[in-house]
Amino acid sequence: MSSPIQYTSRTFNTIMADINSDLDLVDKPDWWKRIWAGVGDVISVYNNAQANQSYLETAFTREAIVKLCRLIDYELSPRSSSSGILMIDILSTASFPKTVAIADVAGLTKGSTSISAKRFEGRVAAVTAIAEVVTATFATDILNVARAWTTGEKFRLTTTSALPDPLVVATDYYAIYVSASQIRVAASRALAVAGTYITLTDAGTGVHTAVPMTALANVYQQSSISEYLAGVGNGVTSWLEIPLADQYILKDTIVVTINSVQWTKVDTLVNSISTDKHYLLIYETDETAKLRFGNGVYGVKPGSFNIYVKYAVGGGANSNVSIEKVIVYGGGDADVELITNLVAFTGGSNIEDIEVARRLAPILLKSRDRFVTDVDGEALALAYGGLSQVRVNPNVYGVLSAQVLGVASGGGNPSAPLKAAIQAYLIERSILESMDIRVEDATITSVAVTCAAKPATGYVFATIKPRVELAWKLFFSETGNEIKTNYISNGIESAVVLINSIFTLSLSASEYTQIVTLLDALEPRNFGDIIQLSDALGYVDQNVIGLDYITLTIPSFPVTLVADEITTNGTITVTEIT
Repeated sequence: MSSPIQYTSRTFNTIMADINSDLDLVDKPDWWKRIWAGVGDVISVYNNAQANQSYLETAFTREAIVKLCRLIDYELSPRSSSSGILMIDILSTASFPKTVAIADVAGLTKGSTSISAKRFEGRVAAVTAIAEVVTATFATDILNVARAWTTGEKFRLTTTSALPDPLVVATDYYAIYVSASQIRVAASRALAVAGTYITLTDAGTGVHTAVPMTALANVYQQSSISEYLAGVGNGVTSWLEIPLADQYILKDTIVVTINSVQWTKVDTLVNSISTDKHYLLIYETDETAKLRFGNGVYGVKPGSFNIYVKYAVGGGANSNVSIEKVIVYGGGDADVELITNLVAFTGGSNIEDIEVARRLAPILLKSRDRFVTDVDGEALALAYGGLSQVRVNPNVYGVLSAQVLGVASGGGNPSAPLKAAIQAYLIERSILESMDIRVEDATITSVAVTCAAKPATGYVFATIKPRVELAWKLFFSETGNEIKTNYISNGIESAVVLINSIFTLSLSASEYTQIVTLLDALEPRNFGDIIQLSDALGYVDQNVIGLDYITLTIPSFPVTLVADEITTNGTITVTEIT
């Protein structure tokens, strides 16, 4: 007897129709027919899901995408850490130049009862600059210097005769950067940041010397884990895997030592030979990690020795902090007076979103991990981690050169350490490892908005005003691509957490419907955009729930950007049309 259910019938209704068309089954009780139609429908859903999970384009779980990407030798980028320059002020009683040891280059945010303090650590020692002779151009209130100073650096002045009036010895001053060879002098760090400088009335007499008393340190949001025994080799097992003890291991901090020799982390063992002491660092979907060693052909098998590891943990999107937040000293150097960050620490990101992996994995498979075209470079830079958007402008500095611009995860330009790391990473993958590749700051142009909004019938201005403000933030922000990708990959709840973090808001589930509407319609900003009035008004007017219409005073359109320029949201002023 043949099956009464057709092969092509996979839904509740079609299976029910097949049952009802069979003369032996049509008179069965309704509950019995509903059970079998329902079972067939659910089985069909599972079969479709299993089929979808077999293809990178249609897979929808992180585990499936990770496994599919590994088949083409692509590992999703793990979480990355924010980084930036920490200012470490030294007591005047110290001997200069002063060196702060690696272990003592550390700072923390204050934290609170609800938010844990974040720790930032250096990876090299920090040293104050060497004292230098300076001269004064008092007509323009300038000190001429020998190196490029950073606004906010503390220093003192000495002289063989008389300092430029009104400057005095044994007094802390703070630099205001003017050019690579010029600074002005401020009486406090706050005044230096504000650009308020001391007016000089003469050039002084004698020889003047500036003694820098601030060490500038590249720091990363991380907590170091001391070396421990992770496992033991045997010289026999191929593809030996050793699980590590912690989550959130930062890939560029791990050190593996076997028989007193440090082994080298590589991205793939395909290019390793039988004598290469190489290993892979592989992340699991729960952000734990393991080491994988070679098989004796592609990388040497570890011998019968203990395998020791040390690394740092941390990072993630919540490692990004704004200015003057890292202010608690976390080291043990008694000569350190105080610390602060005068730039935002950016570049911290969570594990690579599955939508990004779905897009990048095929590109890097075709490029074979080489930087040949601008698309290759953009994919490689994104896969490195810490950036949410990349633009490669070819041949800017001549033939076989490239300008690389990036938006850091969390917004803004990437930090100096991240730019240097990505630049080295791209050069290694360029033609003969010799292309002139420069990772530079983008021009991030703030766009202020002044508009008036008319609430629709049944809505009040107090309700729609924050919605209009959010719409403009999303429309002009350089983080739009990051937010939308997060929304597609992880859903509205995760996207709202990110929006709250980036824009310092407190949006809750009550606004999910509005935010979903805005994100579904959002076309994120790109480098070199030309933004038309119709695009801006259309986005806000059509997608803010409860808005009748708006009128716009500022900015002027079209907003035309050059190749290295992208917008960010500026001051937003929304008034009511009554």
